[in-house]
Amino acid sequence: GFDVEQAKQWIANYFGAISRGPDVERPEASAVHVSAARVVQQDRVQFSRVYWAWPTVSESDPDAAPLDLLAMLLADGDASRLMQAMVIKSPVAVDVSATSETSEIGGLFKISATVAPDKSVSEAEALIEEELTRLRSTTIPEPELTRVKARYRTEMLVGLTSPLQRTLVIGLGLAKHDDPHYYRSLFTRYEAVTVAD
Repeated sequence: GFDVEQAKQWIANYFGAISRGPDVERPEASAVHVSAARVVQQDRVQFSRVYWAWPTVSESDPDAAPLDLLAMLLADGDASRLMQAMVIKSPVAVDVSATSETSEIGGLFKISATVAPDKSVSEAEALIEEELTRLRSTTIPEPELTRVKARYRTEMLVGLTSPLQRTLVIGLGLAKHDDPHYYRSLFTRYEAVTVAD
C-alpha cells in the first residue's frame, strides 16, 4: 500500500529546502476572433481528408458540455449521425470524427473525415453539410441524447480506472481550477444538458 507518512518524509527531504516562489499573476486573456477561410493542401497521400473547424467557447462556458455531447452525437460510435451517413449508409468516407476541444480561454470544434478511395472531397463535404443542416432544423430526440450522455459517462468512468489517467484528471483539476475533484462536477454538468441546449 501507499505509506502517507513515508511520502511526506520524502517530500520534506527532497523538496523541503526549496522556498516557495511568488504567487502567479494570471493575465487577463480573451479569445481570438477569426473569419471563415477555406484551405486546400495537396500532398502525396493515399486518401483525401476533410477538416472542418469552428472556434467555440472556454471550458467554463455553459455551452462547453453541450458541445462535447454534440461531438459524440455526430461521430462517436457506429450509431452516431456522421458515421451512419458517411460510412455505413452512403460510404463516402472510411472514417469520420468530431471533437470539441475547450480550454481556459476558448475552444475549437472539429469534424474530420477520410474520404473513400472512389469518392470525392465534395461528396464528403455535402454529407457533412446535410447532417449539420438536419441538426439545426430538428430537435434531437431524447433517447439519442440519453444514449450520448450514457456513452460520455461510461468513457469518463473507464478513463478513471487507469492510474495514469486518474492522476492527469486530478492534476489538471488542481492546476486549472484549484480543485483536484473538479472532474466530479463534470458529471453533473453533462447530465444537466437538455434537448433545448
